[in-house]
Amino acid sequence: MSNDYIYSSLSDDIVGATNQEAKESLRVYLSENSGVFYKAKELSKKCGFKPSATSVEFRKAVTELIEIDCYPIVANNSGFAWASDPNMIKFYADKLRERQLGLQRRIDAVTRIYNTITNARL
Repeated sequence: MSNDYIYSSLSDDIVGATNQEAKESLRVYLSENSGVFYKAKELSKKCGFKPSATSVEFRKAVTELIEIDCYPIVANNSGFAWASDPNMIKFYADKLRERQLGLQRRIDAVTRIYNTITNARL
């Protein structure tokens, strides 16, 4: 899987190259503190990512660690953690599926609105 696929909705000036040193620091820190959730801003600062309102550089590194490097990192409203057992990963996957269904409902609603306004089909 290439980075182009993962970041297809973001422009190149936002994504940029991943800070490999900070990414490795994040991997090590989370793996050494398995099962403990940390907020994005806390991890960003601790691991050396550039500070930003949305922590885009940090979130990009998390995406790569999960989708390319296949590390067991999970997230919830408490933050990000290295999964300490398989049930944490299953729970995270289930929550992602719920979000996916919600996104599909929104896509369907927006498409219906567009079709009503324009009498067209997307």
